[in-house]
Amino acid sequence: MAQHTPAECTGIRPVNTTTADPTVTSLPPLLRLPRELRDLIYEKYVRVDGGYVYKPGTNKLAHADGPPIDLSLRLVCRQLASEVQGLALKLNTITLETCFSEASQEDAGMHHAINTKIERRKREVTKMFAPQLFTSEMARAVADVHPWFSPVINGWSRHSLPDLKALTMRGVYCGEAPSLWRDCVHDVFRQISKSPELNATLLEESVARPRPTALWPQPWIPADGQQLLELAKADPKPWQILSRAERDKLAAAAHAEPKVPHYKSRTKYTYSAASLALRFLQALSPSDLAAVRQVKLLETRETVAFPECHARGFIPICQQCPQIRIQRSASLWKSVFLVPLLQKADYCYANQDEMDNSVMSRDRLAAKDITREVGKWAIEASILPSLGMPEECFTLVIDGESTPAHTAKLFRVVQEDMAFQNALDLAYNIGYLPLPTWLDRRIRTGYMYEGLPDIIRSLSIGSPIIRCNFDPGQPQDAKKIVENRHGWNLSDWTESWSRRSPQEYQTAAPLPPWHEMRWQYVMVS
Repeated sequence: MAQHTPAECTGIRPVNTTTADPTVTSLPPLLRLPRELRDLIYEKYVRVDGGYVYKPGTNKLAHADGPPIDLSLRLVCRQLASEVQGLALKLNTITLETCFSEASQEDAGMHHAINTKIERRKREVTKMFAPQLFTSEMARAVADVHPWFSPVINGWSRHSLPDLKALTMRGVYCGEAPSLWRDCVHDVFRQISKSPELNATLLEESVARPRPTALWPQPWIPADGQQLLELAKADPKPWQILSRAERDKLAAAAHAEPKVPHYKSRTKYTYSAASLALRFLQALSPSDLAAVRQVKLLETRETVAFPECHARGFIPICQQCPQIRIQRSASLWKSVFLVPLLQKADYCYANQDEMDNSVMSRDRLAAKDITREVGKWAIEASILPSLGMPEECFTLVIDGESTPAHTAKLFRVVQEDMAFQNALDLAYNIGYLPLPTWLDRRIRTGYMYEGLPDIIRSLSIGSPIIRCNFDPGQPQDAKKIVENRHGWNLSDWTESWSRRSPQEYQTAAPLPPWHEMRWQYVMVS
């Protein structure tokens, strides 16, 4: 080990050691110990039971049990500071949890409004103008970037008979991860915005379209090509918390304001734990970021702006620092299963008496929504490696909370739906049902996401990216389903999917009843 002079330890000028007091030139007692012993002492000094927790109000960390972090040992001398550098971040897990704050309510609400409104306007404009402006050359350019959507993209060009069903149906992502679908629509929209015929087409459309009325509202139409170009430039990342300047600029492009219908003051708009973690990690110095090892994200309430895809924001960080291990835990009951938009208004304007005595108290989790919502989170996590996430850097935990047995029972719905999707494909392949087009197969009742049956099956045998903290059950036999439905037509299959039993689910203790839990996590009292 290199010998350090007193100057290196204290930062003072060298002194004449033949005349100076020996105590001035002596090393601090800690530095006289062997390095192995010092490392043990450092580890004991910095390691905290429960690790560090993130405080969103300050964008800083604290001890899990509350006190602020004290690393004053680093101030003794430069050598000690060097030897302790980064050790606290390396040895302590950093935990971030979703937490509603009135201070960030409006910012989070506007973040959600901006992302959802920009996505909706791009989809509406694409549906409206693709038949006139989207050329086959544009289609090939987009399909090169998004090959998994090429069958539907090629059908949007003006040189074909456009099949715009995928743009018309809300919540349809052509069987792929929703974030990939939004990326694809964004790129189609950008191509349309570059068309030399854009301004003339906008003028024709504005003249021909009748005035909107309360009974017959019309989709948004940009006033001119410049307004559409501004929208094309607006490409917020849902996982990235916006600065106030960024927020105002994007809100202007989206025509979103902090008032109804874009923002409702009694809604608990909350950033995801993933978004908070990204803000914190991006603020670290390169050396501190390189020291981080374990990050735990607890998604324990409904959050804003397509939270299922927010792990995509960690890809550049994990590429830069592949030693980081990020575990994202998503509560099925509180985070994954969302309150539908129309029902959210009922919850927001209800009071405690109405919760206890009105129709809201009979609200339950609809079985038909379970697999679709679980699938969004699972499919978004599954695509991360293909987008550049280094191996072993990220894990999604589907969290059954404090009711693992009850959650396992509910998860049978997912296994049933996956067997149904596989059975449909088998019925097509053996000729029991007519072979559908690429798009029709992916928008039919009973189809969820491409590859999702394999993802759910992997939960039973051990998946490197996605796991459950409850028993996910075993895959069901699709062949038996097909055998039992020999002679059925497509309507029979569709009707059988809708007749599932039970049709709805309630929570189990110690979780509160379903309607109370949703109310607590949605409404500001």
